[in-house]
Amino acid sequence: MTCVQCGARLRTRRENCAYDAGWLPGVLLMNVAVSRCPECGDLEISIPAIEDLHRRLAMEVIHKKTTLAGTEIKFIRKYLGFSGVDFARVLCVAPETISRWENGHEVISPTTDRLLRLMVANLRPVSAYPNEELKSIARSTVKPKPVKVSLRLKGESWRPVPVPA
Repeated sequence: MTCVQCGARLRTRRENCAYDAGWLPGVLLMNVAVSRCPECGDLEISIPAIEDLHRRLAMEVIHKKTTLAGTEIKFIRKYLGFSGVDFARVLCVAPETISRWENGHEVISPTTDRLLRLMVANLRPVSAYPNEELKSIARSTVKPKPVKVSLRLKGESWRPVPVPA
């Protein structure tokens, strides 16, 4: 393997290294392959199973015994796949509130802290979500009616069946 900066041959060995690409300070990855360039000092870290790493980090964060810190809130938001604005919509708060939480200028409420932990525990990171639907739900002032759902077992999973109007 050669250095992308200068073309010299990289030297690889197993090391412990700090991982800050996940927006969490204090994460140490142990025994990962680190390739260093002896000429220019550039380094490359090989991190296998990155999705699993982020899932494990998220689980560690939600099991801590104290209120979520700003960097942890930011990590959770990014882990779940939300922009700041969209995360604010999901949580029914102003985007400025998300920014204040993430920058440590405001402490998150205990209720929202619990909600974020439940989101991590019960949701997979999203690749797409219905922003327009979220807007209309948040603005609704009509008395809510229970949803009507029909489901049919297909193989080993349940599938929705259209309900007649």
